[in-house]
Amino acid sequence: MKPHLFTLFIIALLPLLIAGGGNSISAIAFGNTSNTPQIALDDSKLQFVSIENIGGSRDVVGLLETNITPAIEERGDGIDPRGAVISLNGEMIIAGRYNREARSGRVCAYHFTSNATTCTDSIDDLPVFLGGSWSPDSRYLVLNTDIELIRSSNETDILIYDSQENRLINRTDDGVIGNDFMMGDSAGERARVWVDLGMTFAPNGDLYFFRNAIDPTLGEWRADLMRISASDITSTSTPEVIFRHPTDRAFPVFRTNGYEIFDGIMSISPNNEYLAYSAMSAGGEDPNNGVWIIDLTQKSDKDHLNNERFGTIMAGMPTWWLEMYSSEWLGDFSARSLAWSADSDRLVIMFHSFRYENDDILFPLLKYDVSTDTLESFYDYSTITEDIDLPQATLFDDVSLMADNRLVAGVISPTHNTVFYIGRDNLTEDYILSGMVITESGFTTPRRMASLSDFVPRSNTFTSIGYSGSTVRILAGSNLITLTEQ
Repeated sequence: MKPHLFTLFIIALLPLLIAGGGNSISAIAFGNTSNTPQIALDDSKLQFVSIENIGGSRDVVGLLETNITPAIEERGDGIDPRGAVISLNGEMIIAGRYNREARSGRVCAYHFTSNATTCTDSIDDLPVFLGGSWSPDSRYLVLNTDIELIRSSNETDILIYDSQENRLINRTDDGVIGNDFMMGDSAGERARVWVDLGMTFAPNGDLYFFRNAIDPTLGEWRADLMRISASDITSTSTPEVIFRHPTDRAFPVFRTNGYEIFDGIMSISPNNEYLAYSAMSAGGEDPNNGVWIIDLTQKSDKDHLNNERFGTIMAGMPTWWLEMYSSEWLGDFSARSLAWSADSDRLVIMFHSFRYENDDILFPLLKYDVSTDTLESFYDYSTITEDIDLPQATLFDDVSLMADNRLVAGVISPTHNTVFYIGRDNLTEDYILSGMVITESGFTTPRRMASLSDFVPRSNTFTSIGYSGSTVRILAGSNLITLTEQ
């Protein structure tokens, strides 16, 4: 792709990068979690305990700022709860603290045991981060800074927060600062810039990401799938190239303002064998779009579910929906979010669309079996007729069907056996917390866990999960939900 064409690509992509608003499915994806070995947790016994807003208000100090070091003194200095993320061990909440007057920031860690927050030293021009991906031992958090920076065509490095040493590490510093325009050529930045994005920890502690850079042999942008081994997370060693140019264009991983939910747009199977990522460009008919699955052991493509494939879902969807998808919706839908089942055989796929934001279209949660190459809906929607009033329809119980389709938050259990999600019940206007088992064969039905009358929706929500003993904590935006095994 020539420089001027890449600029046009970024400009064409801007409507996607800034899309959002309301509680739309375009603003969400599956929150990040890494599989922890020997999890003694039974999802079916988890019961709702409480919901708390950690963000505070004009008159009430938020949980993360109540007992914070150093103290918040200046106007314009404060915690941004939008991208807060809970650790896998359920002991910490990490969030960004920004001082707009000084144009600086800090990474802050709230500890449940001490009910106190500690912050790093001040960092000039700290990029806004919207959640991130945890190492399996809950020591390292790789920050999702690329989501905001890519919207402005700024360069991005991999920033890792070390929770034990309370410090921030630039792991892939290319010498070009984050405020630099990645298309800039006056100082030669373009020739040496690395735009690193889609950073995701594997269950074994390895860190994977895509590096976008100018290929000197082509003079064009290309992306390589890279790996930093678990033993080299904080070293200065050169990341390993796992796969050269998986697609023939730059920026293959779909990154927007969709503050991640489940494992987001790049997800690694619990057995460390498969890496799945969602690709979407400004052109709906781009053959590179869809879901790619990389075999990490063979370092090669295993499967590519292009957008047309979603119009041939083998079970669970009504015929009229499949016909509408193939004739009218193709190119307007994409896989926004991905997560793996515990057996590493099933990939959970969440749909999203920038164009269709109303309540009259089904957005099924899909399961793709990598061993049989089959694509099905988790829920059986085949009996739903085309003339039904979807916003008012019910199927499984007295809860609106849209509570299972127009999701505002969702996360996969640490066991990788269940998906917990939050949707709005159109009939009562309440937000409903539901659970969906993803490891059983055949169709399933949702388990209603709570009506969340105190849930505070945001236009974009990062969702994460952590657990300790029998207590599970879900953080969806500023909503801290506690479950316990009973």
